[in-house]
Amino acid sequence: MTLPIEPKRNAHTKRGHFVFRILIILFFIWHNEAQAQTPIRPYTAALFAGDGAFVYYGPSLMIGADFIMHEKYDLSVHAQFFSNRNSDGKFSTESLALMYQRYFLGNARRFYVGIGLSLQHTEKIYFRDEFSFDRVIVTGAYRIGYTFHTKKMAICPEIDATGPYSYSTPGYGKTIEHLTLPSIGIRFYRRDRDASGRRVKGI
Repeated sequence: MTLPIEPKRNAHTKRGHFVFRILIILFFIWHNEAQAQTPIRPYTAALFAGDGAFVYYGPSLMIGADFIMHEKYDLSVHAQFFSNRNSDGKFSTESLALMYQRYFLGNARRFYVGIGLSLQHTEKIYFRDEFSFDRVIVTGAYRIGYTFHTKKMAICPEIDATGPYSYSTPGYGKTIEHLTLPSIGIRFYRRDRDASGRRVKGI
C-alpha cells in the first residue's frame, strides 16, 4: 500500500505559506523589541539537524527571541528551518516553537533547560515510489544548553529536539517518531541586557 502525495505545486504552496507566516511573526517580534514593555532578547543559532532516523542530516538555521520574564526564567519563541536530500529523496521541515526556559547555577544563569510546544510543517518526498507525505503537526519542543559569556556576545552550545509523533500507515501499522527534529549546535545573542532584562549601556 502507498500513501497519496499532494501535487508538488500544492505542497510547495503550503510550505511557502507556512514559512511566510513564521517570518511575519518573527519580524513583528524583532521590530518591536525596543518598544516592548517585556524585555526581548533576539538570537540566532547555527545547528546540525536531521530527521528522526538521521537518514537526512545537515546544517539548520534557527532564529528567535527570549521574552525575559524573570531572572530565573523566560519565554522563548523560535523558528527553525532544515532541508536535505540524498539519492532516495528529500526532507524539509520548518517549525515554530514556544518554550518555557529555566536558568540555573546562580546569577550567572549559565545552565538552562526549556520545554514547550512546536508547530511543525514537514515534507518528505521519495524519488522511487509514492510513499511520501506533507504534514503539519503539533508536538513537544525541548532544549538544554550552557552559556559562555564574552564581552559583547553570549555563546550557547545546546541540544534542541522536537517530538514525539505517532501515525498509522495502511499495511504497515503504527509508527512512532520519538524525535522529529533533533539538533545540536550553538546559539548566539548580544549581551545588551543583564539577567533582569535591563539594558546595559555601552554594549
